[in-house]
Amino acid sequence: MTKPSFVDTIATIVRGAPPPWPFGDDPAAAEAWLEAVHEQGMLPLVATRLETTGAALGWPSTIRAALAHDLRRAVIVEEVQRTELVGVLDALAAGCVRALV
Repeated sequence: MTKPSFVDTIATIVRGAPPPWPFGDDPAAAEAWLEAVHEQGMLPLVATRLETTGAALGWPSTIRAALAHDLRRAVIVEEVQRTELVGVLDALAAGCVRALV
């Protein structure tokens, strides 16, 4: 049986059926998989799916720690972006400029 690709594994997680960690004890594979998650822009969804299904418990601690750290960072960035967006929309409204969001 061949190992799934990083993208296949990410897709399976996003569909809500996270598999056991398929890449063994290879730290380079863990690092490359995390990079693939970032490249696909799926980090928040992948981290949440792994956590809510309980599948994260069977994954390497390095992956779990990296996902948790990056998820916290994503939440902070989203909050900053939301604050900026509200400020821009308020400024547009104050200038009687209609905005379509």
